[in-house]
Amino acid sequence: MTNSQNPGSPVRASRALLRRATSMFGLGIPREPEPVIESLPPVVEQSQETEQQLAALVAHNAELEQRLAAESAHLSEALAEIQSLQSALQQRHPPEQDLLERHRSLELQRTNQELAAEVQERKRVVIALSAFSHLGQKLHSAHSETEAAKIIAETAQTLIPHHACSIALYGADDQLHPIIQAVASPDARLFRSNLSVPIRNGLRVVGILEIKSAVPDAFSIADANTLQSLGDYCGGALERVRAEKALRHLSRSILDAQENERRRVARELHDGVNQAIASIKFRIQTAEQQIARGDPKWQETCAKTKEMLDSVLQQVRRLSQNLRPGELDDFGLVAATRSACQEFEARTGIDVTFVAEGLELRLPPPLELSLYRISQEALTNIERHSGADSVQISLAADQANVILRISDNGRGIIPGERHEKGGGLGLLHMRERAGLAGGTFTLESGPGQGVRLKVEAPIHAIVPHPS
Repeated sequence: MTNSQNPGSPVRASRALLRRATSMFGLGIPREPEPVIESLPPVVEQSQETEQQLAALVAHNAELEQRLAAESAHLSEALAEIQSLQSALQQRHPPEQDLLERHRSLELQRTNQELAAEVQERKRVVIALSAFSHLGQKLHSAHSETEAAKIIAETAQTLIPHHACSIALYGADDQLHPIIQAVASPDARLFRSNLSVPIRNGLRVVGILEIKSAVPDAFSIADANTLQSLGDYCGGALERVRAEKALRHLSRSILDAQENERRRVARELHDGVNQAIASIKFRIQTAEQQIARGDPKWQETCAKTKEMLDSVLQQVRRLSQNLRPGELDDFGLVAATRSACQEFEARTGIDVTFVAEGLELRLPPPLELSLYRISQEALTNIERHSGADSVQISLAADQANVILRISDNGRGIIPGERHEKGGGLGLLHMRERAGLAGGTFTLESGPGQGVRLKVEAPIHAIVPHPS
């Protein structure tokens, strides 16, 4: 065996050391092929060659160490520079200052949003003020509830965009009656949002104002406040329009009542008094002729003439009683009503029961006149339409109010007939007289149940009975 084949030979050890160094430092020195045993140089030459390679390896290792030291120094300088820059950056912009800047940015954004909202609100207020200013002028010129409601609907559309608006008002029966049902857009078939507010005149609700939209969640709290302001603003105007309409209707009713009363008086004078006077004149002429002929029947003719004169006097007295009863001025409401009941019972044969309580002192003259006219109108309606044979009338008063109750056992009010026969106008007059006296008028009736009416009015002053 040669030395190259010995595992502990210098050549083999040198080559193993060379491979280890190569793998450690990544030199990439190519591995020499394993020489053939027959071609190996002598041992001495191989040792010299190994020493040269080791020297070269050491030199290359030294060079690598120098390069590594230089790179390490450069890396240390870079790290130091990075640390210096970070320190300077932290000194210029500490974390607290970053948080403060973000907080200020958020505050500035919120302030901008608030300013934008305030600008929008001010624009809304300006539009609302302008709309309300024009609304007052337009409502002042409205002559009907429908015309006023249309003006309100147009103003609501200006203030709050929507697709439909409806207005309903309470009537005398305390029920809501629609005035308008306006649709602004023909495409709004399905409403997904609605907003309704009461129309108020002070503390009293006079109607409902409602708007609708096809957009979901279309109305805000601000819109609700705006619509409520519109409802409060328009309540008084609608009441004024209604009052003016009622006043015009009342004036027309008063004129109609005056004409009807004049027509009735003229008819009674013509049919009753005038014919009776003409008959009396004829009988007087007959009596004159009988006296001239010496006919003893003239006494009988004169007796019948006196009876006719008594009848005429009764008719004139009744006409005077209907126009203005003397008992009302001289003795007050109780005496005048009792006299009217007695005259009604004697003339019609209908039994009348009259009771008065708590009326030792006289009522104010306007109140006495209103209650007497209501009683008079009620008796007239009973005579013409009820078919009753019994009537009850009562008057009761305390320190604050007076109450008039009238009832009969007639056939009652049948729906659809009272206007045809004129009873509706009498009821209207009684209701209006009660309202003028500051009181309330209620009526209960049904087919075959008779009529029960009640008038309650406040007593503002009392007047002592004349001695």
